[in-house]
Amino acid sequence: EVIVSEDIAHVKTPMGLIGIRIRIARKDKFIPEFELKVIKDKKKDEQKARKEAERKARTESEQIELEEKEMEKLETLEEEEGDMK
Repeated sequence: EVIVSEDIAHVKTPMGLIGIRIRIARKDKFIPEFELKVIKDKKKDEQKARKEAERKARTESEQIELEEKEMEKLETLEEEEGDMK
């Protein structure tokens, strides 16, 4: 109730009366109780990974090396099965 402002507008049309409800959340009234630093660290790691992925290979051998690095990061089915046990 403190963050959201709400209003209803009524419009008369040939078909009848139409009501429109509008809700606006105000960001300036929102007060976060705490902030998770773990999420920020994950975002930074994701940005670094994207930068590395965006790096374009100039030669075919560089492309193969980049793909090998990406495949090492992926989890294999055996590892996934071991985690389930």
